[in-house]
Amino acid sequence: MISDINTDKDTYFHEAYNLASGTDLEEVSYEQFTLDSFSFLLFDEKIVIDIYEMESYLSNEDTIQLIYDESEIGYITCPNSIDNPNSDLNNFTADEILYIWDFYRKKGYILDKLENYFMVLKKPYIETYLSKFYGKESLWGGFNHKKSMHISSKKLSTIHLPNLEISFPTDIHRFNSERSVLSNNIFYLFLSNYHNLELLFNLIFLRELRKIDIHNIEEANSIYKKLLNRDEFSSLKYLISSFIENNIHIYNIILKAFHMYPEITNELIYEYGKESNPIKDKDKIKFSNLVDKCILNNTSTFEEHLSNSKSLSFKGEEGVFKSFINEFITYFIYRLRCSIAHKKFGEFIFNNTEDHINFMIDIGIPIIKYSNIQIFSNASFKNIFNE
Repeated sequence: MISDINTDKDTYFHEAYNLASGTDLEEVSYEQFTLDSFSFLLFDEKIVIDIYEMESYLSNEDTIQLIYDESEIGYITCPNSIDNPNSDLNNFTADEILYIWDFYRKKGYILDKLENYFMVLKKPYIETYLSKFYGKESLWGGFNHKKSMHISSKKLSTIHLPNLEISFPTDIHRFNSERSVLSNNIFYLFLSNYHNLELLFNLIFLRELRKIDIHNIEEANSIYKKLLNRDEFSSLKYLISSFIENNIHIYNIILKAFHMYPEITNELIYEYGKESNPIKDKDKIKFSNLVDKCILNNTSTFEEHLSNSKSLSFKGEEGVFKSFINEFITYFIYRLRCSIAHKKFGEFIFNNTEDHINFMIDIGIPIIKYSNIQIFSNASFKNIFNE
């Protein structure tokens, strides 16, 4: 539906548009196009629609054509960042003036600056676009017409520097780490850090093969066999048990998860658990009592944890308890990885909610970052890549 709704600034914007476009559109009325919940200023046979986020590979300098059925139905434009003091429109393009004009008719004041992209859509295609393509643009176009909903979450005010010197084993690890900082999604941040461990699964054995005497076929065959028979879970456990010296620190974070986020943690570990869970059904009550006791007593050292385990008859032998910690840490990290990477039935699925985000801030990210730091600063690990 098209209707005439005039405002006190229409003549001002109309003249500015004519000047910027080099045209003289005297006979064009200012029309408001409405369709369902959509309302736009229709002028010069076109409307403008906000765009708030765009995928990085899309051009941010030139206009982006929108082609439908081999016809250009509109385009996306990157606005300039010029300030607009005293409502001076002289430095803006005709499309930008149309955007500011439309904004004024909706909000009642003139923008000082254009901060987001916008789409210019031609009149013959407006209804088709709004009915068929609007709301699905993130999939087919790589951009969003709506602002992402801000989810409140806690913010950290302290960063603890590691005591040991970190060394990236490869340039790809360094690149992945540097790029992960750009992620504004905390779940993708976890995966970026996990991928740095994943890259090591076979790389370590390939490095070991390089050190073997070419005539030592038996040793080469032994390492090659390990390489072929090791699945992802086993590879992750190998890294954790071999190159993280302070595993009890990660164990303490996991216990904190049971205390701070019991519902999420129990769903992740048990309700959507897998056979690789080192806590079997017969041990659930004992382990639950152990968690409660450790939290109540603020248990922190390996010796204290082992003593608590012995008192509750759960993994009471030192070697067994050490093996359990490594396997439990592996299981917890791998469950996080699968729950983030896989969106499927039968799997715990993280959502973009405050509780889930805070869980990642308090539990998931500290665990995966600490694992990377410990491994990349481990002396034995460095030797594998330095030789």
